[in-house]
Amino acid sequence: MATEIHAPSPSPNLHSRNDDGYELAKIGACLLMIVNHCTFHLGTAAMLLGFIVSRAAMPTFAFILVDRLMADREARAFRLGRNLLLWGLFSQIFYGYFNRQAGFSTNILIDFLAGVWLISVHARYGFKSKMPLIIPALAATAMLNPYFGYTAALPIGMLLAANFVKRSKPLAMAIILVAGALGNNVYMMRREVAVAVVASSFLTVPLIAFSRELKKYSPRLPKMFFYAYYPFTYAVAIVIDRLRA
Repeated sequence: MATEIHAPSPSPNLHSRNDDGYELAKIGACLLMIVNHCTFHLGTAAMLLGFIVSRAAMPTFAFILVDRLMADREARAFRLGRNLLLWGLFSQIFYGYFNRQAGFSTNILIDFLAGVWLISVHARYGFKSKMPLIIPALAATAMLNPYFGYTAALPIGMLLAANFVKRSKPLAMAIILVAGALGNNVYMMRREVAVAVVASSFLTVPLIAFSRELKKYSPRLPKMFFYAYYPFTYAVAIVIDRLRA
């Protein structure tokens, strides 16, 4: 009797590239970041406008990272951490050169990596563990605050959002938006600029909502596209800067 062989079924917890509906939101966030990077050296007015317009990019990426990670942490944590580390180190070359006059700080991929690391440490060695390593991990993150591009508010905000995202996505989104406002140092800005920055960051909500609503129209982009675009936009911005010099 012939033996029937069945292919193993995929894990029900793992998302395919498009089935969670976030791809269009990521594309929108990418376009916003391109505006930010490419207007940086086009004069004060253009730089400020590009900065304000792009403020929804970071919270959009942060929320998607947290939601996808918590959907299947065991399967995703190592892969996410590896990709963020490798692409973050590569991006730091361009980011560091681009921001060379402002002093050292990490790029957004390294900031995201710190958030993923905190979430993983908390899941394994949280406050209820016999070895609550999350306490020194949080202390180390706070001490590194001056070196994070978005301050320690971003990784700590990702950790807080991860604890609520399964129960209340709107609450997790609100935490990410607050972390984004703190990471942008809105409390140090003129009132009208701070209001514009916070208002712009709320574009995250319709970006996520419409992306999920229109997920059947999401294009299938290369797997590493959303990592590779980041250093590429800085490379383009550096070329623009050199051409204007």
